[in-house]
Amino acid sequence: MQPFTTSEHEQFRDYVKNFAQRYVAPMAESAEHNEETPREFFELLGRQGFLCLSAPSALGGVGGDVRMSAIMSEELGYVNAGLASAAMVHSGIATSPIVKSGTAEQQKRYLPSAIKGDMIHAFALTEPDIGSDAVHIKTTAWKQDSGYVLRGTKMWITNGGIADRVVVAARVKEGNTDRGVTLFVVEKGMPGFSSGRSLKKLGHRSSITSELIFDSVALSESHRLGDEGEGFRILYPTLTTGRVIVGARAIGVAQAALDLAQTYAGQRWQFGQRISSFQTIRNKLADMATDIQAARGLVYHAAWLLDEEADAVMSAAMAKYYAGEMCIRVTNQALQVFGGYGYSQEFPVERLYRDARLHTIVEGTSEIQQRIIAKSLIGDET
Repeated sequence: MQPFTTSEHEQFRDYVKNFAQRYVAPMAESAEHNEETPREFFELLGRQGFLCLSAPSALGGVGGDVRMSAIMSEELGYVNAGLASAAMVHSGIATSPIVKSGTAEQQKRYLPSAIKGDMIHAFALTEPDIGSDAVHIKTTAWKQDSGYVLRGTKMWITNGGIADRVVVAARVKEGNTDRGVTLFVVEKGMPGFSSGRSLKKLGHRSSITSELIFDSVALSESHRLGDEGEGFRILYPTLTTGRVIVGARAIGVAQAALDLAQTYAGQRWQFGQRISSFQTIRNKLADMATDIQAARGLVYHAAWLLDEEADAVMSAAMAKYYAGEMCIRVTNQALQVFGGYGYSQEFPVERLYRDARLHTIVEGTSEIQQRIIAKSLIGDET
């Protein structure tokens, strides 16, 4: 048992681990090769109650805590990082705003099908020219007597090409007045809403990442989440939690790399002996295991703080920053243990090496996490 998890959490981990190995792993290779996220993946998780873990039981969820979501992310990440990303975006930032700020009618309309995996959700914030500088998004929702007209383009949207619903961040405009960033739910089939190209990526190839286009999409008041200008107030807690979830996924990828390297080192013979007998290899394995355990402590400490409703902004940033950088170090060392075979797509460590790189970029780059940590230590920049 980890210091910040209970026996119930670890029982949940065992259940998720066994499930992922038995049911998710078989579909991962095809998903990677075809660069697709199969819809049956969401349905599979939904039948087990693994989607939208934080949704309360009254809405059809299990009322799980952040540590449960971190465990889910880690164990799915161990099997396949791309599928883990697709599931956790759907379950997290693409539905949490509805759980936290949706009206009773919106929750009833949107959540049950998301929890079951019948409808896939995405979240759209990033734009072609806007990444970390999210407060300056250009997508606009022009206020009309009958509601809003949404115009803009989003980029790098996980699940975007297969989403049935998208939570979209836009600036509400009325005449010359900017009412601030506001969240809306846009549904597939609405006139003017379309998905553009799906992006070819270095890693996470089983996670569809797409451009989304909103060409004068008409929205009613019932599609708005919360009040006008409250978008970031709604998002901040979810973004903090999201850093922990990404950190947990990085741990899963790194642990998979360590396990493969350890097994390979015990099987590979060179110079008349197993390479696991060479002190250089043993040192690599020791460093990898230590790095992973340090990241695990940071991630689950931050998750515990969130569950305790304590201030976790700096801890979440530390967890995401360290785990992301750790994942690159560990997968790099694992590939080195494999030598030339590690560079071949015939061995899964090659995929893990590629998948690792995203964890220092998504949900805020490592540089953004450093900025958050420094701000927590010394205050605003002067």
